[in-house]
Amino acid sequence: MKASIITFHFVNNFGGLLQAYAMQETVRKNLCPDVEIIDYKNSFIRITDFIRLFPVTSNPREIISGLRTMGQRFGRTAKFRAFLKSKMKLTAEVYNGLNLKADPPKADVYICGSDQIWNPFLTFGIKGPYFLNFVRNGGKRVAYAPSFGNSTLPSFYRDRVRNYLEKFDALSVREKTGIQIVEELTGRSADMLIDPTFLVEREDWEKIAADPGIKGPYLLLY
Repeated sequence: MKASIITFHFVNNFGGLLQAYAMQETVRKNLCPDVEIIDYKNSFIRITDFIRLFPVTSNPREIISGLRTMGQRFGRTAKFRAFLKSKMKLTAEVYNGLNLKADPPKADVYICGSDQIWNPFLTFGIKGPYFLNFVRNGGKRVAYAPSFGNSTLPSFYRDRVRNYLEKFDALSVREKTGIQIVEELTGRSADMLIDPTFLVEREDWEKIAADPGIKGPYLLLY
């Protein structure tokens, strides 16, 4: 048995990267050892992540501060890439949803989630790959705690999203508002599940955590 996961795994933030890793490890331990992350890199997410490396503001003090810390932000992205390479099993890179649909990875179960992959404002519209529109040949479609990111879905997206959701074998979301959206569109009941980072045991996180080099209590801010 093989599982393929599609999510925000390549983003320039800790939450996105760690939830993707946690999803991979949870599936590997509890469903099947043969699991991979589909290396689909949505172009709009890539653009917005790159822009956030720079101090986009009209405040002179924030511009100066942002310029001084740009090296740290670029260094962080390098660490994220290194983590992806060393800790996660990725497919070949895919930048276009049509290419993914033409040549999808072979798997028995396809999982989308977690994170705000169903938020059209983050992906510049509804993106079919995050709704597993590329799945064929009887592969199971599972949504694990994706988020719409909003309490409502704009009307001009509703028919398309309804068509995608009706094809899922198992549906779950991250918020109560997501349950309401799914029920309104399909009449189906979706479970509300926790972020996959909470499914990984503490000792497993400690295995990959770096030593902070601090003696005594400390407070982590990020």
